[in-house]
Amino acid sequence: MFPCAGVPAGVEGSNRTEWPLDGGSLRLNISHNWDYHFYNLGLGENVSNFNISLTHGLVNVTGRGVLCVPKLGLPADIEVKDGDLASLQVVTVGHSGSALYNCADIVFRNSAETLGSDECVSDPGVTSHVVGDSEHTDGHDDTGGNGGGADSNGLRPPLPVVRPVL
Repeated sequence: MFPCAGVPAGVEGSNRTEWPLDGGSLRLNISHNWDYHFYNLGLGENVSNFNISLTHGLVNVTGRGVLCVPKLGLPADIEVKDGDLASLQVVTVGHSGSALYNCADIVFRNSAETLGSDECVSDPGVTSHVVGDSEHTDGHDDTGGNGGGADSNGLRPPLPVVRPVL
């Protein structure tokens, strides 16, 4: 149910995860054999409009288990500061075309860090790639960086890209 699985904003007892100012990690428990994902951001305390895309295309996720995205970068034209509130929206679309929506409230912090390589581990067999890209990722950047930065066009790779294992 749009926009956040029917959970109203400001639920008592809800918390906010601290996120770095330039984007953060995302760890998901995937329960379908495959589906398409896209990740959105809405700025503010009680978000109903997730109008900032953190992906530059549909992300095809294959396999059940944990998928960890080391860094979802923010678009180049989005500026946030320490203490700004926002919500992340994860949208998954299955083979029938139906969509599932989930959200997480965040607060941007200067001191927040992305998950380390020992914390951001995808399960074996869980892979993802942007539809149309020929390369896949297992959630790890083999260059040692976190990936996810904006390129000159302001597009962010939603996941660090690595060569597929053959």
